Amino acid sequence: MTVLTDEFREGWPDAWSWSRVLRSSLEAARAFDGDVVGESKIGGMLEPIPKFGVQMPLATSTGTVEAMAMYAGESVRFVRRVEPASEIVRTIAEGAEKLLRAVP
Repeated sequence: MTVLTDEFREGWPDAWSWSRVLRSSLEAARAFDGDVVGESKIGGMLEPIPKFGVQMPLATSTGTVEAMAMYAGESVRFVRRVEPASEIVRTIAEGAEKLLRAVP
């Protein structure tokens, strides 16, 4: 489930910004005791991620990742299962091929 919040705003130039995130990441950030939830390696340097920071977790992120901003658009509600990317691409390609073959 997602929520619209203005709480993940540490690091934005202006102090007020709304974003849609997973409810679980907002709840984890609220429950986190501390100022820095983790860090990410960006350009070879470790960058701290503050509690309620705008930085989403990367493959290089460590720490309490579940308390980082997990951005999710409204379409996330249509996700029914986790699939490998190769399967998703194959399904899209097959659908496109069917549509193209149907064009006179």
